[in-house]
Amino acid sequence: MSSKRLPKSGLHKRIIAFFKSHPESIDTPRGVATWVGCSREEAKKALDELVKAGMLNSILTSSTSGYSLKK
Repeated sequence: MSSKRLPKSGLHKRIIAFFKSHPESIDTPRGVATWVGCSREEAKKALDELVKAGMLNSILTSSTSGYSLKK
């Protein structure tokens, strides 16, 4: 894991719990927002923070971003 400060908000914890429960999944900010009960914008911000902290991978395509648990 990254030596950067790890986010610890309830939303960050719910997102990590989702990915740990579904370790092979790749999901979009909209999908994650649905699973963890927040807005798409809140999910996108938290997902990007978790990528910067080294906990998630970001997969960019021409139409969307996908996120997955870093192994």
